[in-house]
Amino acid sequence: IRANRYREAGEALDQIEAQTLEGGLAFIVQLRTRQIFVAAGKGDRNAVTDLSRRLAAAVRNDSGTRELLRRTFQKAGVAEAAEALGAATASTVAVRK
Repeated sequence: IRANRYREAGEALDQIEAQTLEGGLAFIVQLRTRQIFVAAGKGDRNAVTDLSRRLAAAVRNDSGTRELLRRTFQKAGVAEAAEALGAATASTVAVRK
């Protein structure tokens, strides 16, 4: 039953993303965060990594949001997402130098 709920939630989020022509940063952050939690719940590490990288790219210029998300995923036990958001910090610093 739980796997079906994660699958249904993932499908719903994919439909929302497909139907959204424009979404501000806040929308993208909320959507990707939920997609990451659903992928983690399904045990799909590849999707977690991919979605986390996409989220990190979206918040690359907002270090406060990036750090908040990193800590959120760390506390939730989604290490791949926390690492991807931490890696964004290092790459952003390297680009700025």
